Amino acid sequence: MARWEEWTAELLESHLSYQVLSYFRSQHENQSWLAALTAIMDFSALWQAAKAEGKTWQARRVYAIGRHALGDLSQVLRAAPSFDAPDRLSSEEFDALVAVLTDAGVRVDRQVFRERLSSLRKGYEPYASALSRELLMDMPPWISLEGRKDNWETTAWEGAAPGASLH
Repeated sequence: MARWEEWTAELLESHLSYQVLSYFRSQHENQSWLAALTAIMDFSALWQAAKAEGKTWQARRVYAIGRHALGDLSQVLRAAPSFDAPDRLSSEEFDALVAVLTDAGVRVDRQVFRERLSSLRKGYEPYASALSRELLMDMPPWISLEGRKDNWETTAWEGAAPGASLH
């Protein structure tokens, strides 16, 4: 998390100083700085909401700098926060998160966890959602999509007909 805090601080500095960087895209449509930052914020919120043992103070620092970055970038890019955006976390995904935490040995009071997570999410998701809409960059899922290959596992040629020439 210390490295994520550093990365987020560097992103905040670079993207506020040179706002045009916010519009730069990854080589892959399913990757972006916004998706990465949102995933980092999701993990930070999850860790804090679960009151997981370990460096919870580091999760609070990551959350603070990430919230600052999303809020400031939303403001300078004139992307009004979406306080009424659809919920990114379905009941099934919430249950899966609780199962993952439980399997990892983290004791979770479901109701307290849900309330804490919801409160933390309200602090950053409206800004991330606004930036997603403004920059046309997708938000990441809470749970990885099953059956989806990583970008390095695929090429544009995989759909070519057998025996087709690549020349």
